Amino acid sequence: MYLVVGGDSLIGSEIVKTLTKKKKSFFFTSRKKNKKKHNQIFLDLINPIKLNIKPKTIILCTGNSKLTISKKKYQIFNKINTINTLKFLKQFKKNTRIIFLSSESVFGYSDYGREINSKKNPISFYGKQKSNMENRLKNLGYNYTIFRLSKVVSKRIAFFNEMIKKIKKGKPFRMYSNYYFSPISLKYLIKNILNVSKNGTFHLSNRDSLSYSDFSKIILKKMCKDNINIIKDKKISKPNFPSPKLKMLLTSNQLKIKPQKIDETIRDFLHEK
Repeated sequence: MYLVVGGDSLIGSEIVKTLTKKKKSFFFTSRKKNKKKHNQIFLDLINPIKLNIKPKTIILCTGNSKLTISKKKYQIFNKINTINTLKFLKQFKKNTRIIFLSSESVFGYSDYGREINSKKNPISFYGKQKSNMENRLKNLGYNYTIFRLSKVVSKRIAFFNEMIKKIKKGKPFRMYSNYYFSPISLKYLIKNILNVSKNGTFHLSNRDSLSYSDFSKIILKKMCKDNINIIKDKKISKPNFPSPKLKMLLTSNQLKIKPQKIDETIRDFLHEK
């Protein structure tokens, strides 16, 4: 049985949808008090509670994705997403597998290596939060699988949703020309995390990287909207490194998971319901 912690999140809700389709036994937590489904559990990690269930696998989809916050908020979010989350996990048996979704942000802006065992250098609050949880989880004594993710793209993310809306209306839109990423789709992510039974840290990334403006150009071409103008914008004063992808050699060898290709990411993105 699965327990999805953070079933309201983008990734968590997609996992819930997939487990439902596969008719798997699972519960998911939500911060919404109005219970809509029989397997929905109210959980606010400000005050974690004990649950009367015995999951074999727990998937952690919680966390604050803001890159910068005040010192006061940092302390609050750190308590919720690290300290209280670990307290919550300790109620379950040691043979429970914990799947934690981490991020490329643990490497900061460094382009050196980005192998699984490369030195971490988190700069943003988000990266520090993920890095700290990785370290603490490894010492918790449970079976654990950590997946570091490159940028997940979805039409349900406001940034990309706005882009699609403007494309459908035939309006020009702004897109970063000097900011690079290595996009992966929700479909690729969900497909590769549900059946893992190995301990360790692994990477899920695209094989290539490209700028946001180049990504949007491919989208326009696939949607037959090449005539729409992309207003190239600058996200930062200096371009970030042109190859932010995570290295996946160890992941490929141990889990038989290959990096996603750009055309596969685009296809999944456009077909997403």
